Amino acid sequence: MREKIYSAVGLLLITSGVLVDRSLSTKILGFGIVEIGTNSTFVLALSLSMVFVGCITILLRRRKIISKIYLSIFCSTLLLLFFEWYLSIFNPQVFEDNHAQLFRYDQNLGWAYIRSGAARLDSAGEYQVDIKINSQGQRDKEYSVVKPADTQRIIVLGDSFTSSLDVEDDEIYTEILEKNLPKTEVINFGVNGYGPLQEFIQLRETGIRYAPDVVIMTVYVGNDFDDNTGEYDWIAGYQRPIAHLDEHDNLLITNIPVPQPVPKARRNVLISVPRLHLLQLIKNVFGYKNLLLPPELQLIHTPITSYHTKRFLLMEKIIQDMANYCKSQNIRFIIVIAPTISQVNQKMWEQTQKSLSLKTENYDQNLPNNILVQIGKKNNIEFVDLTGILKGATAFGQTLYYPYTRHWNKFGHQKVAEVLTQYLTK
Repeated sequence: MREKIYSAVGLLLITSGVLVDRSLSTKILGFGIVEIGTNSTFVLALSLSMVFVGCITILLRRRKIISKIYLSIFCSTLLLLFFEWYLSIFNPQVFEDNHAQLFRYDQNLGWAYIRSGAARLDSAGEYQVDIKINSQGQRDKEYSVVKPADTQRIIVLGDSFTSSLDVEDDEIYTEILEKNLPKTEVINFGVNGYGPLQEFIQLRETGIRYAPDVVIMTVYVGNDFDDNTGEYDWIAGYQRPIAHLDEHDNLLITNIPVPQPVPKARRNVLISVPRLHLLQLIKNVFGYKNLLLPPELQLIHTPITSYHTKRFLLMEKIIQDMANYCKSQNIRFIIVIAPTISQVNQKMWEQTQKSLSLKTENYDQNLPNNILVQIGKKNNIEFVDLTGILKGATAFGQTLYYPYTRHWNKFGHQKVAEVLTQYLTK
């Protein structure tokens, strides 16, 4: 009788272990059994553990040690549940994927910051930052739309490298730059996920109202070339305007009004468990150690194909039109080239090559940077390429990027501000 009970328990565990994986249970039953936050890795580990314990139960059903095994599992489970309860009450963890709550739908740009929004962001132990958005929807302090007398005003356009949600307010390069330049306001118009096309629209719709004397657009090599094409949605299903060239190489902007983001369908699961604080604590303590693919990997692959040509031509036309628009408004226009962490950290690039078996002759790390420089020279546009300076600082042992989010840390922002201060005051 005892053996039959353990056999039944073992089979039940194996079956439950298979079905607890939502993808498998959905295929078999039409609905998921359990969902624990968004942590598919944990669910997979739970599934495999249940199958393993079930197999052990069947194999050892005739031995007395099986009772001790179950007692150990029961005690361990109680201990883990106690730790989870303790963390949830006395030391709740900040979950890292909550920055979407800072954004709202925008029919012309796709998304924008919620005015006067706030959130606390965390990334795998790299940082914890309290973010506040001002009443105009900028990650900055409050500025009057009307420019003060005897004041130079600079607005900085960009993506997450400019909005900089992973450093404190006073650590952002735009804030440091403002402190370094006398009688100057530097307003941060950066928005996570934006590409140059959205920044051009943002400049014409909002930025111009601030009567800037200088417009700086920081172009991130990692994904800004892709962003202009609109081929990829952003987080939470947000779409973006799309750039095209007509038969006369004029810039066409489509997908405006941008369609509303489609909310993810409510997952059909039997049990939905909130995210676990214990798991998040482990992630925050140990961080992410896995190798992340450089976002620019396809862009630096040679030889040049239609994939490159499309992106290079769109980027050039957007920059040309922005430069002409600024010139028509008597505004100084400057392009800042922001390299990826792989471009400035040679050891990381070599590790990537080794891990992925990449042939050196098939990759030109400086290709997109060189294209941007060529665009600047060809169209008589000012540009500042940060690559060489950041690469040199990294070679001397300075850590300028977060290893997981791959954005500038506070030291990276200090270096960028230093370079731009020298450029603007030379």
